[in-house]
Amino acid sequence: MKIQNLSIFAVLAILSTSFYVLAQDGDRVPPCMQIKKACEKAGLHKKKARDCMKQVIAGEKVSGVVIDPKVVNNCKEKHEK
Repeated sequence: MKIQNLSIFAVLAILSTSFYVLAQDGDRVPPCMQIKKACEKAGLHKKKARDCMKQVIAGEKVSGVVIDPKVVNNCKEKHEK
């Protein structure tokens, strides 16, 4: 019984660690891709999404697009290099 409980505990520990790592992957999405996804979430696709991204990066407001200003700055910095 003790070995079975230990096995269940080990499996749960591994699974919870896996879920934590997967949750952290969202932080690894490149900043410009986050802007693109925000534009697409607002219903803008293809050419309109590109136009939306340019506007957001230029500091203009785009209806329905919500993005952290830090993400915009990180995108700008990445492309200035």
